[in-house]
Amino acid sequence: MKRMIVSRVLWCGCALIAAVAPVGAARVDTATKVVERIAANDNRKPAGSLIDGVLTLGLEARTGRWFPDGEQRAGVTVHAFAVDGGMLQVPGPLIRVRAGTQIHVDVRNRLDAPFAVHGLYSRHAERASEATLVPVGESRAFTFVAREPGTYFYWAAQTDETSVSLQTRDTLLGGAIVVDPIDRPPSSDRTLVIQHWTNSVSLA
Repeated sequence: MKRMIVSRVLWCGCALIAAVAPVGAARVDTATKVVERIAANDNRKPAGSLIDGVLTLGLEARTGRWFPDGEQRAGVTVHAFAVDGGMLQVPGPLIRVRAGTQIHVDVRNRLDAPFAVHGLYSRHAERASEATLVPVGESRAFTFVAREPGTYFYWAAQTDETSVSLQTRDTLLGGAIVVDPIDRPPSSDRTLVIQHWTNSVSLA
C-alpha cells in the first residue's frame, strides 16, 4: 500500500493523507551564484537516531536549487529542509516511528527570514499545538509522543497564521510523519508526498 500525503485531511482511515500546497513566490534561478542542489527524497529511510524509545533529529532550513523539470531545464531557488548538516531534500526528511515513541526535534533556521513551524506535536491531543516561530540563525526544540498511528505532515511558513494551502516561497518546507502501530511490525509500504509548485515565469 502507498501512503500519499497531500494535507492534514485524513482519508480511508489512517492509510492516506492529502496535502497540496500551492506556491507562487519561488523564482527561476538565473543568477551565477552557486546554490546547493536539492535532492529528491524517496522516503525509504527514516531520519534521526532512535535510542531507548526516543527519536532524536536535527532539522535545518536552508536555500537550495531545485530542478522540478529535470537537470536540463532551469532550476528554481526555494527553501527546503535537511537533516542537520546533510543535503537538502524535497520532500523533507521522513519521521517514522512506532506508536509510543518520544520524538525530539531541533529545528534550525538558516534562511534570511523567520518562519513558523507547524505539525510537530502529538496527534489526537485535546488541541493542536500552536505554531512556533524560529528566528533567523536560531533553533527551537520540539518534544512530543507519537501516540496515534497514522500519516501526518510537518511544515513551516513565513508566519504562524499562514495555512498549509497558502504557503508561498516556503511550500517545499515540509515532510511526512508516519506512526506505525505498536502491536505489529512496520509494513513495507512506500510513503508518497505530493507537493505542488507553480510560478508564472516559464522554466524553459
